[in-house]
Amino acid sequence: MNIHDNIKVLNIQGSVKLRDTKEKFIAGNLTFCWPYKWESDLSIWQTLVDNVVDNVINYVNQRLNVNDTSRLISLIEDATWMAIFTISESWRKVALDNDLIFRKIVLYVVHFYMLYVLDDVAEKMVGHEGHASFVKTCGRLLQKIYMLEFPNINALKEHPYTQSLSVSPNFNEKYVIVFFDVVEDLKTLVYVTPATMKYLASSMRYVFELQTWYGSEKCSHLLDSSLRHDLRSYVIGYDVLVEFVLVVYEIQASSKVRESFYWDRLYRSGRKLGYLLNDIFSIRKELQEFLIDGKRIDNGILLGMETDNLTFEESLQIQLNHHNALVLQFRMECQGALTEDDVTFDMDDNDRGIFIQSLDCLTTMLSHLIQTHLKMERYKTDVTCRFKHYCAK
Repeated sequence: MNIHDNIKVLNIQGSVKLRDTKEKFIAGNLTFCWPYKWESDLSIWQTLVDNVVDNVINYVNQRLNVNDTSRLISLIEDATWMAIFTISESWRKVALDNDLIFRKIVLYVVHFYMLYVLDDVAEKMVGHEGHASFVKTCGRLLQKIYMLEFPNINALKEHPYTQSLSVSPNFNEKYVIVFFDVVEDLKTLVYVTPATMKYLASSMRYVFELQTWYGSEKCSHLLDSSLRHDLRSYVIGYDVLVEFVLVVYEIQASSKVRESFYWDRLYRSGRKLGYLLNDIFSIRKELQEFLIDGKRIDNGILLGMETDNLTFEESLQIQLNHHNALVLQFRMECQGALTEDDVTFDMDDNDRGIFIQSLDCLTTMLSHLIQTHLKMERYKTDVTCRFKHYCAK
């Protein structure tokens, strides 16, 4: 891993139309440094994206029908752009010529896309009595699927969790069957076992289950701020992507690596950077949704306005400040973890290698997050960005 010294400032500008024809202005400066990267020309990856999208549509259409739904196809395109920039550039470069890598990427995008689909189902239930039960049951069923507990589709269909979910509005049992298909294909592509899948399976549980807190209905505004941040960092989905990539990379981070305070801290900081960026770049979409239906949305900027009586501009600036401080801290701590040998003094050579490989995965997951958020139709970002100035440190 090469940690660059370049530190830039990315100026963002945009606006949100309100019902009274007034506007909220999105404006501020984002610290842009490693692990972030910026592609000068995204179009060079268009052929790869088109091929992956076509294959994902074909894969999903074994169970569902997305051909006639432009929104679902748009969601697959969004998931593809996001996914291919959370894997290594070396994989992107060879994917069209390497069938095994290409198939792994397709499975990853299907996994990514179906998480969006289920999350949207859960979001529609916010404010309704069954929301807490739905997200808990959904998370626990997915954990079982990813722990290879179902020998066949019939066993999955007949499980009480699936039966419970089937009565939920907007839920289709074929959604979880697609996840089952992904796991079945991982068995042949990567030869996964319950032991190699347990961390991914656990993350699948919590990305849904922690959307509620002991069964309460959308009470983020009532929670202690530190707890709210912890829950938000899990449900943003950083873990379910990191752990899937580790599986398809066939990197098995041992307990020695995972129990390292330094590795765990960088993982936690990566989660937080992910949700801070998501809150910033999804604010236009989520503020508009809030104004339309009045539902509380778990966005740190909106919650700051509600819980701390802040203006939109004040709350946005606080979020930017939190991000800017954390990304510099994250960069510094990654440098320390890589350069100070005593960080891994109790690991053998194999674990040291895995420590570095998995750390590379944690940071690559963040590398293009700014640019892909701007690219995605899902977030309707509609902000302009330019590098304001440059400094070297």
